[in-house]
Amino acid sequence: MRLAFHRGLKIIKEFAGDSFDENKVYAEYRQDRRDSVRNPRLSLFGCDAGMRSYTVSWDGQLLGCQMMGNFSEDILQKGFRKAWEDFPKGVRLPKVNEKCAGCENQNICSVCCASRYAETGDLGGCPEYVCRDTEIVRELLNRRKKDGNKENRAV
Repeated sequence: MRLAFHRGLKIIKEFAGDSFDENKVYAEYRQDRRDSVRNPRLSLFGCDAGMRSYTVSWDGQLLGCQMMGNFSEDILQKGFRKAWEDFPKGVRLPKVNEKCAGCENQNICSVCCASRYAETGDLGGCPEYVCRDTEIVRELLNRRKKDGNKENRAV
């Protein structure tokens, strides 16, 4: 399985070029070691868009994400199979901004490239409210974990 995962990384890197962030893929791969060994997750945008899912627009454009028309392939010209194969090659994402790259809440943050673009006009932008919301989620998770530990000790 590990060899197949690394072959997949190599293929994605060839297709995506400089926009490929191998560290992000590994971070997702390592989140839950038991599950990720069986089901490694490869990603272009930090989600399934463009890898496992797509949208076809009214004018025949294959989009990795229906919220983001920045990258597309023309299925009317190329045919579906060729457009799907070529899609990752056209994706050029900016590097993740420094604030997000060093954030301790990365693994629970729900912001994606499409949200970043919609909220800030920049694919690598950082909507401040997302940071605040994610910190609240972290606090709730920590509180729940703490309360769960208290219940276990009481038993």
